[in-house]
Amino acid sequence: MRQAPSDFATQHTGIVSANCSVAQVVHDCAERAGGAVEEACGLPAGTAPHVVVMGHTDATFMCIPGHFAYIVHELLRNAMGHVVRRYTGRLGEGGAGPAFPPISVTVCSSRSDVVVRVSDEGGGIAASELPHVWSFTHPLKAQRLHDLHAVRRMEARMGEDAPPAGFGLPMSRVYAEYWGGSVTVHSLPGHGVDAYVQLPRLGNAVENIASRRRHT
Repeated sequence: MRQAPSDFATQHTGIVSANCSVAQVVHDCAERAGGAVEEACGLPAGTAPHVVVMGHTDATFMCIPGHFAYIVHELLRNAMGHVVRRYTGRLGEGGAGPAFPPISVTVCSSRSDVVVRVSDEGGGIAASELPHVWSFTHPLKAQRLHDLHAVRRMEARMGEDAPPAGFGLPMSRVYAEYWGGSVTVHSLPGHGVDAYVQLPRLGNAVENIASRRRHT
C-alpha cells in the first residue's frame, strides 16, 4: 500500500487537506476498525478481517480528511462486523494467517470525484432490513434516541464520541451528501455487501445545502 507523502500532515488549510491520500486513509481506518471489532467481539489482537486495497491506490484529492475517514471507518467496521458474525468459529488453533475472508476496498479516481467500494463476504443484508439502514427513527433504533442529548459530540471523528449504535451509516450519508457526494449500499443475498462512497473533489462542488433545504 502506498504511504502518504512525508509532508502529508502539512498540506492543510484549516481542516482541509489539499492532497489527502485515499489509500492512507483506508489503511488508518482499517487499523482502527479492526481494533474496535476485535474488542467488541472478543477476538485476539490482529485477527480481524484483513483489508485489501486495489485500484487507484496512489489517488489523492482535496477533502476534509475527518469527514472522509469517518465514512470509510463506518463502512469498514460494518463490513468486518458482518464477516466476523458470519464466520465466527473459523479461527485456526495455531493462529496462522487470517481466519476470515478479507475485506476488499477498490479505489477509483477521476478528475471530478473519488469513489471507494468496500466489499465483504458477510452474508448480505436481508431485503426487509435494507431500507431501514438509513433510518434514524426506525423502531429498532428508537430505544437509543435517548442518547441524542449528545448530538453536539456527533461529529466526524472515527472512534471518538461515536454516535449510538445503528446511527453511523445514516450519519455517514449525511456527511457525504453535504459535500455533494453519496453513500450507497448494495446487498448480495447469501454472499455479502458492496458499499460505495462517492465524493467530489473540493472545488468541483459546493456544500449541498440548497438541495437539503428542499427536503426539510
